[in-house]
Amino acid sequence: MTRMIDFMPGCACNFRCGYCLEAGGANNYKAVAMPDDVADAASAYVKHVMDKLGVDERMILRFLGGEPMLYTDVMQRVVDSIPDNRIVLRIVTNGSLIESKGDWLLSVNEQLGGRLDVVVSYDYALQDENRQQGTYEQVRNGIRWLPAHGLGVRTLSCIPFCDLHRIYDVYRDFRKLRREIPSLDLPFNVPYVGEIDEEKTREALSLVREVMQRTGTLGIMYRNRSHVHRETSQPGCVYSNIYAGINVDGNIYPAYSIIHDADKRSLYYMGNVKEDFALLDEKHDALLSRVNFEKPSACLECEAPCYVIPWESAKSDVSETFGMPDPRACRASKLIGEYL
Repeated sequence: MTRMIDFMPGCACNFRCGYCLEAGGANNYKAVAMPDDVADAASAYVKHVMDKLGVDERMILRFLGGEPMLYTDVMQRVVDSIPDNRIVLRIVTNGSLIESKGDWLLSVNEQLGGRLDVVVSYDYALQDENRQQGTYEQVRNGIRWLPAHGLGVRTLSCIPFCDLHRIYDVYRDFRKLRREIPSLDLPFNVPYVGEIDEEKTREALSLVREVMQRTGTLGIMYRNRSHVHRETSQPGCVYSNIYAGINVDGNIYPAYSIIHDADKRSLYYMGNVKEDFALLDEKHDALLSRVNFEKPSACLECEAPCYVIPWESAKSDVSETFGMPDPRACRASKLIGEYL
């Protein structure tokens, strides 16, 4: 089994994506970096968690942000403190700094397992509208740079719910780059922004499927399902095998998805990396033991990765529900499932 710890080296970001998960965060976009003493304590905590895992288990340390490539000094400090053969790094980046940080990426290539995760919209208009205007070529050149220098790349395209009818434009531009990098496939996420034009979306999905069938590439474009469903999730974690999420202050939560959710933050706080690790283990196990995996009656069985998990909070008399079904998620999943 592979476990993962989400790690936030800093809060700043040079993009302003309209569907940013961290839009509600108190430190959103601020140039706040993880202090050295916190990074050292967090590294020690990661090693402690690794020591608890079985001999056949791996640990992935996934850097997110903000834009983590703005904080290569913090990431390097963490890399230096953890033996190379005990961990695999993942960096989820907007791709804008790949070439300017190329020397650093090459220096940590072994720890990266030879791969960088890049989020891109794969369409000039969508990139301008939803991520950052004028950055398409910069990101695309960064994606090209990686395989040219011996690094692998996994791209993830975000297509807002209201823009699903433009999915063929995304696929068309992706195919152009795939001619240069044949190993690319195209997982995509659907941030639930706005309303869907179902008729136009069906037309676009049908066209994508037709071209993929004709070219023998059916399956290279698919709804991202790296987040496994509740039946196979690890206890207490809406993001499958993530052991914990660590923010810039060293605070620990069950998963990165709620680090900046003010309503959930106090309920799911599991301590700080500067605390005694034995105490942190107790807090971790105590919180996660309260998770109830029963599916509520509202679940529409649509296979949308929306994680309908009822949580019982740390307060024994309070019941919270995390991630109730979003009708838009169900509609999008059913629609996409008909074609891709």
